[in-house]
Amino acid sequence: MAGIGPEGWQVLSDTITNTNWFACFGIWALACQHVTTSNSVNSLIELLTNNVAFHSEVSAWALGELGEEPETVVPVLLNVYQSSAGDSLRAAAGDALGRFGAKAQSAIPALLKELQDTNVVMRWHATNALRSIDPEAAAKAGIK
Repeated sequence: MAGIGPEGWQVLSDTITNTNWFACFGIWALACQHVTTSNSVNSLIELLTNNVAFHSEVSAWALGELGEEPETVVPVLLNVYQSSAGDSLRAAAGDALGRFGAKAQSAIPALLKELQDTNVVMRWHATNALRSIDPEAAAKAGIK
């Protein structure tokens, strides 16, 4: 549907407002095609913050993949990243922050802090995001 253009995009955008499993397919298809419609970013933020099983992680990924509206999306992703959410959601938010590159400078302090986490998986995600956002800050932190 994403490949047929605006008519298909609207159908997929309509599916992402659902909390059923089909929403994940709509999210994935739109993000892979780097397509946003008038309300898709807001819908993805809502799914991300409502912590609906699996929808949150795929919404975080999609927001990073799309890279739209960094002034709105980056603070939301940072909030999720710093939350007490599960590691898979926090990791997805960290990865998404990294995809925003230099537009996610506000995440640097949280990522530097995460480098001290006892969870090696969370350190790995923080390292990768930090490299993408600010290679100099990563180098100063000892990341090659």
